[in-house]
Amino acid sequence: MSRLTKRHAAKRDAARRRARVRRIVITSCAGLIVAVMVAAFFAFRGGGSERTTAHVRQQPVTSDSAETSVNVFDNDFEPRDLTVHRGSTITWDFKAKHPHNVTDDNGGFASGTLAQGDSWQFVADKTGAFTYSCTLHHAMQGTLTVID
Repeated sequence: MSRLTKRHAAKRDAARRRARVRRIVITSCAGLIVAVMVAAFFAFRGGGSERTTAHVRQQPVTSDSAETSVNVFDNDFEPRDLTVHRGSTITWDFKAKHPHNVTDDNGGFASGTLAQGDSWQFVADKTGAFTYSCTLHHAMQGTLTVID
């Protein structure tokens, strides 16, 4: 092999190695971007294993019991719309990965910020419809209706 051919072969091999390294770098970066996007998706929707029902249709619930529970998940209350009798005790059970609260839009009650495993009770002593939300996550809304 002549010197010119060896030099040409060396340049060609070096160009192939650079192209292979570029492909590896581009593929690795693309994989990293996808991994970050997937992680962000699960982080902002409340995690992969937690229940998220914000877009699931729920039926209103009417309870004749003196004690009723509302589950607080990441992104939703379940049930969202609850009707109880005056004097009933409502317990909000915080099952969410992230902190939440239960706050009446008109200031009638407020749980304060609570974490997973906590619960908060409210005795419904006034009749009416009370719209409440999580002030940390405004899309989380519910209605408590108290009847005689």
